[in-house]
Amino acid sequence: MNENEFWNFLKEKREKGTARIAAGSLGFEKRLDRGLGEYMVGHALLPEDYDKLSQGTVMAIGKLLFRDEVKTRTKEAVLILLAHQTTKDAVFILEEYNKRPDRGLEIFSELALQECLWWNEDDI
Repeated sequence: MNENEFWNFLKEKREKGTARIAAGSLGFEKRLDRGLGEYMVGHALLPEDYDKLSQGTVMAIGKLLFRDEVKTRTKEAVLILLAHQTTKDAVFILEEYNKRPDRGLEIFSELALQECLWWNEDDI
């Protein structure tokens, strides 16, 4: 999947409905305030069935994180989607990306991994 295919995929998913997500204070340290705010706002991109991506889709969009030419906003959307998947593949991808996230995505990446671990805590 390339970047344009990802955005078309997300657009088609969102045309079927968008997620109803309520964001509140999670009590993170002040150093995370800006990153946390951006991360929480990013949830507005989620389609209604955000947590039901196929394994193939998880793997395909996960590969976008490791490509230098992919734009930051695309990587943010990928991180948000992967954060909500209850699969070991999503956890693995986010763990690997967190080892060397793109500059400026360190906090975003960390939050996505923590959220994914939370969603997967019963399976890990």
